[in-house]
Amino acid sequence: MVKLLRRLQTRRARDDSYLLHLPLRQAKIAVIDTETTGFHAHKGDEIISIGMVMLEKGEIREAFEQLVNPRRPIPPHISELTGINSARVMDQPGICSLLPWLLSRLEGAIIAGHNVSFDVGFLNCALRKHRPMATPAFSGPGTGPAPLEICLGKLLNPTLDVAQICSSLHLHLPGYSLDHLMSFFQAGDKNKRHTALGDAMAAAEILLYLLDVLEEQGIYTLSQLKTRLASRNILI
Repeated sequence: MVKLLRRLQTRRARDDSYLLHLPLRQAKIAVIDTETTGFHAHKGDEIISIGMVMLEKGEIREAFEQLVNPRRPIPPHISELTGINSARVMDQPGICSLLPWLLSRLEGAIIAGHNVSFDVGFLNCALRKHRPMATPAFSGPGTGPAPLEICLGKLLNPTLDVAQICSSLHLHLPGYSLDHLMSFFQAGDKNKRHTALGDAMAAAEILLYLLDVLEEQGIYTLSQLKTRLASRNILI
């Protein structure tokens, strides 16, 4: 089984390699943000909201947000920050039932965001934790085998981090927090900070600005961007 998964993972990496050389402006990019009960997925914190903005051909095509029932109390300071309390998520789906929808949206996409490793880390934790329960959702009548992400318990999409890109450009900023970037690029809605969709939309708008800047410097593809970041000792 392990050997089979490794072969499938190698094949998937080969199939997705085209994303490295596709112009970013033509790529399908899913800009995501999550709100969570805390900062530590491996210590039991859970997702309470997912926001996603889809970019295609350099334009915002779709935007949606989904509340998530974390099956645990939401701390008061998180409710104060996000506006999400336990009552709001009581009748919402848990992350396990949302995984098939989520993976279908992310298929063939580059995942982007601000400090996107945080969001991907929570999603990977959910994939690992709920793998046994999520797998049957892909095995009903008329469905194919479970996606490789379910089998491996992690997302395989390439990622982009707007904070890392800004750092590589040596912009004259006091920092690379989302608040700093929103102010610098005049992006997003400050009244929607700390909402999953509001933060995802801000990151998406910033990324569109960054595509212009990167193209001015002769950087058009993810492969070229990875080379730029690596030259500045920034890993993605």
